[in-house]
Amino acid sequence: MKKTVFLVVTVVLFLVVLFLRSIQLNRLKGGSTLVTVTPAPVKEQKASIKLQSGSRSLVSGEEGNIIVVADSVKKPIVGFDVVINYPEDKVILLSLGRQLADFSYFKKQLKNRIIITGVKKPEVKNNIVFDNTVLIEIKFKTKAEGMIDFKIDWQAGTRNKTNLIDDNSVNILGRAEDIRVGSGEKITLDLGKPVSLAKGLSAELISVEKPDVRCRDCMTVITVRVMKDGKKQESFFKEGGIMGLKQDNFSSFGYNFVLSEVSSDRTVTLVYYESK
Repeated sequence: MKKTVFLVVTVVLFLVVLFLRSIQLNRLKGGSTLVTVTPAPVKEQKASIKLQSGSRSLVSGEEGNIIVVADSVKKPIVGFDVVINYPEDKVILLSLGRQLADFSYFKKQLKNRIIITGVKKPEVKNNIVFDNTVLIEIKFKTKAEGMIDFKIDWQAGTRNKTNLIDDNSVNILGRAEDIRVGSGEKITLDLGKPVSLAKGLSAELISVEKPDVRCRDCMTVITVRVMKDGKKQESFFKEGGIMGLKQDNFSSFGYNFVLSEVSSDRTVTLVYYESK
């Protein structure tokens, strides 16, 4: 038994010596070990049009605005159409603003829809590339409480809907982002002070937790307690983190609540309205 163990140990040591010797010889000859590295897949960038708003919550009857932002992923653009669907029973479109100087604009108003067309002016010879560029601003006024959905009507490769036309006359639009705006009554909540909202309904600010500025993946968390007829529900607004999470609304007891402003770690402003 001892002889067998001794033999195995001897063989192992011999193989280790051979391996180390081969590495030494390889280095002396200038050889190298081939290492294959598989690159991480590169996420394809897509040209986009998205809707943004200065305020995601408004008082009923208040004026607001939406901006249309485009990114052409470094490709020159000669024209575009933006087709936006919206509920006429909840909002009135007032006017258009912030137009690009190098494009001629045309507007067509239909029921629950607006079509905005931009065409590059013939006298403009330089290439126009959109890099989070504001194409136009749309001003509106709310006229009823509730969620107001502004939706971009588009389909990849189709020119008769929302599009971005490059200098080869190809629609390169690959992504679109809609926006939702809340319209209702505005309230201010102070920490630990319940506020009556409607019959049997009240809300209270429980906490505003802001992360350390050195923490990249931490979020601001706002806790609100909603009470109705003796029952309680706690809900949260969240914002931040590496992914840029933004949870600025919640529903409770048949009402929607939208975060409007965080004044301090003791005061926030909300807009609320009945879910319909």
